[in-house]
Amino acid sequence: MKPMIRVLIIQQYIPGYRLPLFEQLHESLRRNGIILHVAYSDPIGPDVTREDKMEMPEIGTRVATKRLNYLGKSMTLKSVNRIISTFKPDFIIAEQAVKNMENWSLLLKSTLQKGIPVALWGPGCAPGEPMTGGFSRAKSVMTNMADWFFSYTQSGAEFVISRGFKPNRVTVVHNSLDTLGLQRELGRIDEATLLEWEKVHGLTRGKTALFLGGVDARKGIEFLLDSASRIAEQLPGFILLVGGAGEESYMVTQLQRRGGPVRYLGRVKDSEKALALRSASLLLIPEWVGLVAVDSLASATPLVTTNHPSHAPEFEYLEANRTCIVTDHDPVSYANSVADLLVDSERIEIMKAMAKMASLEVQFAATVENFSEGILAWTSEESC
Repeated sequence: MKPMIRVLIIQQYIPGYRLPLFEQLHESLRRNGIILHVAYSDPIGPDVTREDKMEMPEIGTRVATKRLNYLGKSMTLKSVNRIISTFKPDFIIAEQAVKNMENWSLLLKSTLQKGIPVALWGPGCAPGEPMTGGFSRAKSVMTNMADWFFSYTQSGAEFVISRGFKPNRVTVVHNSLDTLGLQRELGRIDEATLLEWEKVHGLTRGKTALFLGGVDARKGIEFLLDSASRIAEQLPGFILLVGGAGEESYMVTQLQRRGGPVRYLGRVKDSEKALALRSASLLLIPEWVGLVAVDSLASATPLVTTNHPSHAPEFEYLEANRTCIVTDHDPVSYANSVADLLVDSERIEIMKAMAKMASLEVQFAATVENFSEGILAWTSEESC
């Protein structure tokens, strides 16, 4: 009997939104003769305060991580040698992250010593990252050392190919979230439950918006809260729900205690996340739109953002003036656009319908299938 192929994924930590991917990918690969295992560590730095770490004892192993400082840059080094020696992977998939020092060692062993083949997975190059200079060169060098590349989106694949990666060794996974699970939770909400939620949080239907994500500087929280106060001045009764946790959560709670137009929910998931989305007319994400684009489409909740350079590749899932609104990056323009949209219920309904149609292109099942098929193609080619 042919032995099963063993694939190890090395992950910084397991945020809640990644757990379904690894679980379903494990099952899909098992049916195709591949054993998947995940080596992961605890979150470090700002990620600790996001309160979203998960454990995977059945299909994963937690490894120690050291935080290093190199030329003023924060780096990490995961202790993966033990799991590699015990699990004995035939293939390794690591995150496309220059700061992950173990990547360099694994890639050098793979390319120079004909060691375990290593693939990378990630954004290719996010729009918010610098395209020139030392960082970009290091990222291109690391990426081109890999044996295969799993890209979050089509644009990421095109970028790494433009930097020299072989097109026939790139898989586009179409990075997504558990859309089916979210839509199932949304479908369970009846009118009475929604009314009670609105009553508890003091919400007025049609005058409520939602922020979802890490509550830290990377998401423009100060800009968001400034904008929320300006919206409330134009639209009495407006409330911004804030779902998430992070280093700047205190700014939200302070504004709420002062009577500001915000309600801090903390980290939300499952039914609470669905209720927050159902009660909101809009998602407000002024900076760094990433996988929240999938939440927006899957829940048919139009998103309002700015032309900030921080957006991740998943931002391309949205279409300006159809499923999202993009304003100049200043609180006045942003607040005016949100206030104008909230009083235009007909336009919101049109955008909701467009989001619902667009959600068909970001289904989670396709992400699992694409990733699985890419791993099968890679392992099959290397085994020939």
